Amino acid sequence: MSIRQKKLGEIVLSKYFLLMIPLLLTLFLSVRKTIGHLALVVALMLLATGYYSPVRSFYNLPLLSKMLPYRWLDVLPLVLVLGSSEVKRKLAVKIVAVALIIAVTLALPYSIGVMPKDYLELAKFLKDEKGRDWRFYVIPAVAPYSYLPALTDKLSLNGWYHEGNSADKEYSRMVYVVDGVICHGQDNHLAEHYLLPYATRFFITTLQSPVPEPYKYVGKIGKFRIYEANTSFFTPVDLLIVGKFYDFPYRYIYMPSLTDVPHGVSTVMYLGEPKKSEERILLEFVKEGGTLIVIPERAGKFLGTKSVLIAMPNVTGFAPFVYEGKTWYGPVFQGNLTPIIKVGNYTLIGFRDVGKGRIYFIGGNLLFHSLYWNSSKELSRIFSLVKNKNVSLGYKDFMISDTRFSATITSTSRATVIVSITYYPYWKIYIDGKEVKVWRDYRTGLMVVSIPGGIHKIEGVYRDPFINLRYYSLLGWMSAGAYVLTKRKKTGKIKPMRPLSGTDR
Repeated sequence: MSIRQKKLGEIVLSKYFLLMIPLLLTLFLSVRKTIGHLALVVALMLLATGYYSPVRSFYNLPLLSKMLPYRWLDVLPLVLVLGSSEVKRKLAVKIVAVALIIAVTLALPYSIGVMPKDYLELAKFLKDEKGRDWRFYVIPAVAPYSYLPALTDKLSLNGWYHEGNSADKEYSRMVYVVDGVICHGQDNHLAEHYLLPYATRFFITTLQSPVPEPYKYVGKIGKFRIYEANTSFFTPVDLLIVGKFYDFPYRYIYMPSLTDVPHGVSTVMYLGEPKKSEERILLEFVKEGGTLIVIPERAGKFLGTKSVLIAMPNVTGFAPFVYEGKTWYGPVFQGNLTPIIKVGNYTLIGFRDVGKGRIYFIGGNLLFHSLYWNSSKELSRIFSLVKNKNVSLGYKDFMISDTRFSATITSTSRATVIVSITYYPYWKIYIDGKEVKVWRDYRTGLMVVSIPGGIHKIEGVYRDPFINLRYYSLLGWMSAGAYVLTKRKKTGKIKPMRPLSGTDR
């Protein structure tokens, strides 16, 4: 049996799929038996399954991406009413359908089974830990761990946290990185830059393998090995990377393009060639005292400095400039730069001061070169140019629910802060009662805000613009109920006897 067949079998035989059978039967008995109506019902149910839908790529479409998955179930009652058949149904069939729904619904909670002792002890351990401004993560991530959030009343990266998550791509990348550490013993410095922004305080594993830094072993409960790290729900960050995406073992936020720079960012690193509209934003940022690091991949003129493409010679202190045994080509700079490293008559790394700030130019495709040769020395040389403000940030009076969070936050200076909640366009964040702009970190999928220095009240509120669909849903169910009652009343009437004809006598 192939892996695909095995997975299909698991889905078909799962108790959750079996729960759908009476619902499908009820829908089948309630609507016209036409391909159009049944296709519509199936489509709505698929859209409503969120993360687990086989068509979840549809959520990337502009209109569908604005719709919460479960909202599609709100229109089901309207389908029932509009598609209801005039064909009379036998009472026995209806009773069987309702009985199936009740039986499966009642049986489902008892099918969970008895929890293992060490699992319950782990749940008690997590429940007894104070605060809700942190999460835990269990690996391997198998189904039973989904119950831990409910048993502990704590936040988790397991369970249903990622269902319908707009950060699915980033979450999946984090899982891949962590899996590389646990299962393949890869460098564990990268994983921490996902787990810590997600406010993952406890890393729990049943495997005796390396764990991501900076998690430290704190104890064992049964088969569970528990590791802990200091985390914060609000993470200050100095560096913004724009343009082409690479995953580096450093703390930063990433945006594919630039419309503005969040206040509090001290350094912007642009990977590739900025557009003219972005150049204006970057120059203004530098004039105000910011640091800009530009790493182009081709020749051209960017931010007033010209680059040309050459066959790179070997440079002392760098890995060989060879790609698969062939010559390495890369852009180098001419003209008005103060050189840091030169190659012949060209500048490989140099800078130019503009206003209160500075622009660094890095050529030779040096960033890709450092990754190709796995040269941490070259990579650290590039990131050593980042200007760090070392902001100290703390908070108290933290509160979180499904649609709100708040805290009193203290910062030594203005800072750009990652908020450990998945970005969704309907989150509104207020500082001292005034709404502030929210950015999306395309590395972690979390929200980013700029906060001023000092002591301030920060609040987040999720306002769903589609909440009024609940009223349409209510109207649909009322209409469905009225229809059923009307049909029952009509079918319950006693028909008057017709007069006897002569033949009847």
